[in-house]
Amino acid sequence: KEMGLVPDSVSYNILIRGCSNNGDLETAFAYRDEMMKEGFKPTFYTYNALIHGLFMENKIEAAEILIREIREKGIAFDAVT
Repeated sequence: KEMGLVPDSVSYNILIRGCSNNGDLETAFAYRDEMMKEGFKPTFYTYNALIHGLFMENKIEAAEILIREIREKGIAFDAVT
């Protein structure tokens, strides 16, 4: 953004996946929130990355809460989720 570039949903998902893979869940969720503020809807790719990060950090209860949120929003799961 500092360089005048505007991230799109793919960019946000890449950032979220990278943060989740590195155990930086706080930043991953912050990017998800920013993504939504910018008008992009999280997809199953977004949620797969977040769930993966939560399980890697052994945050099972938080993952279950997120899964319920996904179901409530009607977002379809895939085999990876």
